[in-house]
Amino acid sequence: MTVFVFKTWVPKELPLPVLNRMGKTFWSVAGEAGINSTIIRVPVTFPAEDFPNGKLLSGLGVPDVRQTNGTFTVWETKRHNTTDTEMGGKLIQVQVVGNRVDTYLLGPKNFTVEGKPDVKLPFSVEIDAANKAATIHVGEQTQTVAEGEFSDFFTFDFKLNPIIGLQGIAKFALISTDPFKLYLAPVNFSPKKQPPTVRISTPKDFAAALAEDHGLYKTLGWQEETWALNENQIDETLFLADLKENFQQFEDILMDQIGQDDWRLFVWVTEATDRLQHMFWRYLDPKHPMYDEAQAEKFRGAFGELYHAVDTLIGKVMEQYVNDDTHLIILSDHGFQSFRKAVNINTWLVENGYMTLKGQEDVRDRNLDDLFDQGEFWPNVDWSRTKAYHLGLGQMYLNVFDREPNGIVPKEEYEALQEELRQKLMAFTDPEDGTPVFLGVYRRQDLYHGPAYDFAPDLFLGFNQGYRISWQSALGSVPKGLIVDNDRKWSGDHCSVDTSLTRGIFFSNLPINKDEPEIYDIAPTVLKTLGVAIPDDYDGKPLY
Repeated sequence: MTVFVFKTWVPKELPLPVLNRMGKTFWSVAGEAGINSTIIRVPVTFPAEDFPNGKLLSGLGVPDVRQTNGTFTVWETKRHNTTDTEMGGKLIQVQVVGNRVDTYLLGPKNFTVEGKPDVKLPFSVEIDAANKAATIHVGEQTQTVAEGEFSDFFTFDFKLNPIIGLQGIAKFALISTDPFKLYLAPVNFSPKKQPPTVRISTPKDFAAALAEDHGLYKTLGWQEETWALNENQIDETLFLADLKENFQQFEDILMDQIGQDDWRLFVWVTEATDRLQHMFWRYLDPKHPMYDEAQAEKFRGAFGELYHAVDTLIGKVMEQYVNDDTHLIILSDHGFQSFRKAVNINTWLVENGYMTLKGQEDVRDRNLDDLFDQGEFWPNVDWSRTKAYHLGLGQMYLNVFDREPNGIVPKEEYEALQEELRQKLMAFTDPEDGTPVFLGVYRRQDLYHGPAYDFAPDLFLGFNQGYRISWQSALGSVPKGLIVDNDRKWSGDHCSVDTSLTRGIFFSNLPINKDEPEIYDIAPTVLKTLGVAIPDDYDGKPLY
């Protein structure tokens, strides 16, 4: 037998995800001591690493097939001025011919071709306006979907070239038949067929085994449809239905896996409560700019329903699996506050002389795609006259000489400028009513230590109640206005809010030795409970 492989089909390099987390996880330490573990959807575990005596399904950090945090797509007859939304959605204008739409969906970037163009997969839709439904055809797969509902999973086979392909999964939602509008959730890696360079579980076949037992499920780290709701592409009813279905599926996975007699350490994470609070907090806060009494009456009960479901699940676990020899910990790493006003902190830097623009104003609003662009991120910033900038969620950096690409701040002036900024920010008040914008502004040397210290922001901003960094400031932009009302559905938050206002919760079935446990106490507590030596580089202390 002779096999021919054309060199042009085999790329010189393959995209390889890298886990930047430092240190050794407590389940790896436990595994090396012979302790069996099951770890389900813990953040920052992608790509999944092998560890002794354990299995793991990755959580927050798993990308979609486009290597983003979650790119949704909308097809509609409406004309848009852009093809990209702020948080990474794709908008495609289509024509309805008769009762049919012929279009395409966007798959991964084709890394085997110069320029890495999008792989496009054709599909068609037959519209039944009389019955407010549509039939979607993707290859040999066909599903009929009613208005206001999600389909089941479709499987998409993307061909990058004749020998390299990738399989993804996602659900459509029919928003409207007239005018036509169709939504597609971010395309996830299929748990049944992961690419060779992608590991969403360890062992690698663990993800596929879960899919065999429980059906296809979302592998994306950020599973809930928050971005589409925030940008008004889906409504609250669709968002909530998807959230509940996803929570139920992972509850089933939890009960299945915890019922297996192959572990001494079990960790399971749900983010459903987090996502609900991000999007529905406006229904709890009459002072929020997006508060609507009629809508609040309709949707505020979702909080009680979801927490009741979580409480019921905990009750089942305790009843069936917790006894005098079992140690149970239930925790959240943060709480929530209302996000009423957005603060444009780069604009503050410009107005106070710490950042200088080349023109009178920034070029345009930024979107998530800009974060992944290899070009210059701030094309309108004059770095030769800029001392500080903000990027991310409350992270301010000084433009330090010999550290930043175009740094100008001498190292001997670093701490003086750092303290000057800290004091001025602490004195920054809302022009509307004089409320301090910040509850705390923290120097990195007062917060951080260890091998990742050099990656820390120079100042960490702790916003006061009701305030948060604006979306555009998070993306590095310089929009107009210092403080603006938050007119987004993303109405509750913890990111960039002072941590004293967003404390998490901690429950245990054993008494603890500390009034205020901290997140880094968990790892040494678990290891001590299991009788495993605690590594010297762990910061926390056992709580028992």
